[in-house]
Amino acid sequence: TSMACLQRLRREQQRRCKAEERATSRSLLALLDNLVPSSSVPPCFPRHSHDFIPTPCPFSHSPFLHSTTSKRKHALVSGRTKEQLLQDAVSLVRTLRPKKRSKTQGNHLHQVSGHDLLAALLTSRMERYVAVDLSSWTITDMSNRLSMDWQDSVFCSNMVGQSLLHFVTVHDMDTLRYFARQLDTCERATGPFPPFRAGLRAFRKSNVVVLNVEFVPLYAKSGGKGIFLLRHQGHHAGEPNWLQCNFKDVSGELFFREEMSTASMWHVQNALELCGLKSSKTFFSWLYPSISSTETSKTILDLTARATHSGLNVKKVVFDFLMRHMGLHVMLDASSPSEANIHLHVRLHMPKWMGGIKTPWVNLLSHRVNGRPVVKLSDEYQDIYVFTEWNDENSPYNLIAFFCAPSTGICYHTRTWSFGMNGILHEGQVFKCASEEPFRYRIFLQKRYELDITLLPHLID
Repeated sequence: TSMACLQRLRREQQRRCKAEERATSRSLLALLDNLVPSSSVPPCFPRHSHDFIPTPCPFSHSPFLHSTTSKRKHALVSGRTKEQLLQDAVSLVRTLRPKKRSKTQGNHLHQVSGHDLLAALLTSRMERYVAVDLSSWTITDMSNRLSMDWQDSVFCSNMVGQSLLHFVTVHDMDTLRYFARQLDTCERATGPFPPFRAGLRAFRKSNVVVLNVEFVPLYAKSGGKGIFLLRHQGHHAGEPNWLQCNFKDVSGELFFREEMSTASMWHVQNALELCGLKSSKTFFSWLYPSISSTETSKTILDLTARATHSGLNVKKVVFDFLMRHMGLHVMLDASSPSEANIHLHVRLHMPKWMGGIKTPWVNLLSHRVNGRPVVKLSDEYQDIYVFTEWNDENSPYNLIAFFCAPSTGICYHTRTWSFGMNGILHEGQVFKCASEEPFRYRIFLQKRYELDITLLPHLID
């Protein structure tokens, strides 16, 4: 058919374009390989397989993993790998002094500015390169290939100005911080530095896909600029088909488990306010009007407030009461292969020694998770974008929220919810400055009752 012919022509054109890009890349690397002399490399970063000696490295006490193996592909005439060539090029540019150029034509080195070299790297449509300000991990430049990973996001493809900390997994935020701190304490202020791994968030239509990426430092200066090659060695990260997923096991009524958590949402909100990140749509201001909308719930909460000692914070007492006796019903379903829906209902669920009262369910939120702002939680201070997060290596039922300033679009906070058969783990970090110690929190909601079928009619059509 004409459609099949069109698709075949498009694939052939894509193959030709990729072949031309690879040929251009090889010729440029060969030219650079001829221009840039080979520099000495510390024993912990051997150039050849027969040179591999597990010599201790200044970073040996760090969590970074050495990616050096005995199987290196010497694709260049000099015997260097592409990463070693780029590191040598950066080192050469740093040592060049325009005022001391050789007057002898035979010994003259071609002068390449660092700006021109970085600009050349950023034109790549095959490799992921990123330049950041290491004091805040703010992105200052990126390659065309890396821009493609974010072109379908609410941030578009221009991520300059965003902090890379918010676009790695919550646990890998500390990995990036550790690298920057090692630069401050390490006597060897210039590279090469050992690579490390982190989960990079890439955007695919309505979902976020976590890529297991190796960060290869090409240049790093304490408190200054860092340039990294982000090498993804895994398979092509696709998207899940949510229509084929069984959400029943992760749906049901959940309860806050204080002994399995490090904080509550009250502490998280206080941490945000201490960092100057205020909002009129707090968790309490969103939750309380909904759950107190039934007569029984309002009576119980009013009695709790009146019984509070005059020296205590009434709002805090009521909040703690809700956290102990509130049931949160979570339902997930799919409206299309690429979009999932989440439905939240709340009620008071008192223990037997308090009468075993169960108030009627109240809808807290029904939202199609497609990366659009959650209207109920957004205001003049914050826009909240929620995505499903897909990672083939762990639970596929993850949600991530990006908190952004409406005026600038800059993300200042992220939260993740990991769904499992036993409940939901809510994690995040609150910080204003990347170099400061963050407020880390883990909030566990344990599943106690299965899906309430009486709420099924409330699903989005």
